[in-house]
Amino acid sequence: MRHSLRVIFTALFFTGILFSCAYCEELQIAQLVDQFKQGTDVQRDELQDFYKDKEIVGFGTVENAREYNTFDEANDIERTYHEVITNVQKTARGNPYKVIFIYKNSDKIKNIDRGQAIEKRAKILRVIDDRLWISVWLYEEEFTPEEKLQFRQFWYR
Repeated sequence: MRHSLRVIFTALFFTGILFSCAYCEELQIAQLVDQFKQGTDVQRDELQDFYKDKEIVGFGTVENAREYNTFDEANDIERTYHEVITNVQKTARGNPYKVIFIYKNSDKIKNIDRGQAIEKRAKILRVIDDRLWISVWLYEEEFTPEEKLQFRQFWYR
């Protein structure tokens, strides 16, 4: 009896260690896209809430860098941002996605050219199902709570 209890507790101990190590594993963008693509609307909402503002490495080949204007209806403010859009990529499961980097400061995108490889650690702003691909929006700079809410509010899915 003691031996079997010892075996059970040892197994539980190592299982706990494995789960804690898996939790520490760095979030991969392809993994996020696959989870989002497979999820129901309820599951997607949960993923959005869980992953918002978490850091992830976004990468790809630059398709375009441009100005992006928005209007915050709640505060009656027009805001200008700058975005860098990557070409469509595919996860190992074949799910297409784009990474979109958002900046307030135009100096951050001045030296970026089409066709250039880009890789940056940034925070997740939102994830959208654009039907043809999943768009993962990332930001490196500090946004105010109002700005974050604006981005998440109007283009949630």
